[in-house]
Amino acid sequence: EPWMKDYFLKLAEAGIGVFPSPFAHQISALEAATRGENLFVSTGTGSGKTECFMWPLLAKMATEARSSKDSWAKRGVRTIVMYPMNALVSDQVSRLRRMIGDPEKKFIKIFRSFCGDEARRPQFGMYTGRTPYPGRDSKLSEDKKLVKTLAGMCFPKTDAEQAFLERLTAEGKIPAKSDMRAYLQRLQEGSHIPNPDDAELITRFEMQHFCPDILITNYSMLEYMLLR
Repeated sequence: EPWMKDYFLKLAEAGIGVFPSPFAHQISALEAATRGENLFVSTGTGSGKTECFMWPLLAKMATEARSSKDSWAKRGVRTIVMYPMNALVSDQVSRLRRMIGDPEKKFIKIFRSFCGDEARRPQFGMYTGRTPYPGRDSKLSEDKKLVKTLAGMCFPKTDAEQAFLERLTAEGKIPAKSDMRAYLQRLQEGSHIPNPDDAELITRFEMQHFCPDILITNYSMLEYMLLR
């Protein structure tokens, strides 16, 4: 539809993972997905297969937020991105951080310009064995360990640490929180409640209570989730 073409053109102009001159198979995948068709993409390494499901994912969320506001207001898993290996999962999380959780907030501004200023922010989360941290319930001691780790990454004290942070951010290695300092303050007190403007849910306790729109996981963990 015309609005969706404009939506993707704006995303391309923002330079956050949508290309102004995409490959033909990426456009074919996007068009087929918006028609409700199933996709099987088989092309060579480095040919842009990831965009063949990432872009339809962006289209799906924008369509619901724009045309079904009551539905979009409700939390629920809209998409499961599933991989056999944690290394592949981590790579996709990095892409989503740069695309949906970009530090300059380009994505959410574009998303709301097409879907309404009050549209709920799309959120994603990685739920694997590497997700902080195991256990039926959260533990304050583990919360404080996580606070220490994230604070050490996100609040540099030297020029070298600042350069390292900038490199990690460019590579999508820093969690996409709207206000990391406020998040760590809540976590220090044992609270796993995300900010509505967080792009990413980090801990498994956040995801259990505040369902992400995009759930990135693997076969083993999905089986555990379904059984439990």
